[in-house]
Amino acid sequence: MVDSHLIDYTKLSKYSLIMAKRLARKICNDTPTKNVDIVKEYHYSQESLGKFATLDPDFIKDIGLFRQAIERYSNDRTLTRPLNFLMLADPGTGKSFFVECLSKAMNDFGLIGVDCNLSTFRDIGDMLPAIEMMRNHKVNDKLPILLIDEFDVLDDMASLLPLLWDGTVNIGHSKLRTGKAIIILAGSRPDVGKYVSSWQSMTEKQQQTNEDLLKIKKLNDLLSRINGGYIRLPTLKGVQNKNLEIVCIANKICITIAALQSRFGKHLYEVPWALLRLIASISFKHNIRSLVTFLNFIDNEKDILESGVITVNHLKSLPLNDAGTFRKSCVNQHLRTNRNFTVAKIIKKWNEYCIIDSTVRFQVLPPKP
Repeated sequence: MVDSHLIDYTKLSKYSLIMAKRLARKICNDTPTKNVDIVKEYHYSQESLGKFATLDPDFIKDIGLFRQAIERYSNDRTLTRPLNFLMLADPGTGKSFFVECLSKAMNDFGLIGVDCNLSTFRDIGDMLPAIEMMRNHKVNDKLPILLIDEFDVLDDMASLLPLLWDGTVNIGHSKLRTGKAIIILAGSRPDVGKYVSSWQSMTEKQQQTNEDLLKIKKLNDLLSRINGGYIRLPTLKGVQNKNLEIVCIANKICITIAALQSRFGKHLYEVPWALLRLIASISFKHNIRSLVTFLNFIDNEKDILESGVITVNHLKSLPLNDAGTFRKSCVNQHLRTNRNFTVAKIIKKWNEYCIIDSTVRFQVLPPKP
């Protein structure tokens, strides 16, 4: 496993935008060549964090800082308080998958992920199974990463403060300690995300005023315990900035391929251009979750597993035959439509794309299953 200090994240970030532009240009060209080759671009998207494919320059920089902070913390035995990060992410952007990929990429440091979602908790006592799991991993000489999802559903952060400060959780009359651990607080509230982005530049008076407006007690105390840094996961919903829109398109293409390989195996090496072209033009309501839901309509699993190729015939199971089929399927709840991009237009585009007999290859030679 390669340590992050051996990876030049500045260089990765710099060239990722070039790769994103090349990839978007190849796929969004409505008169593609017979065989479109994106091997180099797709491979580059996995350089920073493996299967969590991205060509987002800012996100790649953040991954580098994230990994460097963890390496320093893991190697310094004098640092015993938790290393705390704040993750800002829209629903469905892959928070748990990010932690999974991070743990695999940093396997040499003994990282192992533990999840808990505060939106399902009644009180801090419901965290007991996650804390016990962390303690068990410590016994096995692992460095646990606790992902606390939806932390911003709380209206009072007081119960989290001891955990973030010295790894202590007070449950009833018991006091449990996690020991050396990494904690990631993940939130999706836009108002909290906007506040966090400008929190460090605010005066104490401004911080208190904004905390009162958000109606979240002890939020400033919680933010003062974030000693690892901040990270924002990319969205697939589309943005206004031209470069960011190109990156969004490139990410959708790379994540699509990664998701298909996760389902059909690493030997998958070719897909129809029509599929990637449609995905490049669609905005997904719930990000990766919606994209994967759409891809799960592809059938003929045995045939694809054997050949390593998805053809247009395999895509006939997608609910894109007519508007009625589309609206009756769950895809209707996952693909964003509007006045300028109606269901009828999606179906029309899909039929036009399918006429073009082009394929996209993203591996030079498929490895054996």
